[in-house]
Amino acid sequence: MQLRASDLVGAYQPLAGGRTHVTCKGLDQSDLTVTGEAKLKNWLLAPTFVNSGAVVFASVRDAEASWSRQVGPAGLRCALQESRRAAARTGGTVRSIRRVPFPRLAPKTASYRVLAALGPQGPLLANQVVALQRARAQAYFSVTTLADAPMPQSELVRLARLVAGRMAKAMRGG
Repeated sequence: MQLRASDLVGAYQPLAGGRTHVTCKGLDQSDLTVTGEAKLKNWLLAPTFVNSGAVVFASVRDAEASWSRQVGPAGLRCALQESRRAAARTGGTVRSIRRVPFPRLAPKTASYRVLAALGPQGPLLANQVVALQRARAQAYFSVTTLADAPMPQSELVRLARLVAGRMAKAMRGG
């Protein structure tokens, strides 16, 4: 369901990476049952960084609970807290995080934009996250760029359509 290197326009290079450990209780999903999780994929074509992931829950109920936690007010507060913690480890700061309009490409669709600075004199970065849910499955991708050179919205929508199509195919009957 997640993005593939062939989906990206340009000579993106794969990067190693893993999951970020979430310490904020509002985003904790330890009470939910995950039956499948795709290894996080990361690519870089400087100055753009892309990552993508997917997860399948044991039930629609678990998927709905996860979605509500992530996109609700408490989830947004936690995402801001976690983003600030991650940025502080590199001397950066998070300036804002907010939900932004995005076409509904799956039964549940959400998009967020995070603005962060790399250190006191560093460049301003923009990270746009697109999350989709269909039945028991959730998939997301994020694109981080220089704030003054964002990935065009049309390209973000194209990538989201690919993910949504894969999700629909994978979740037929699920």
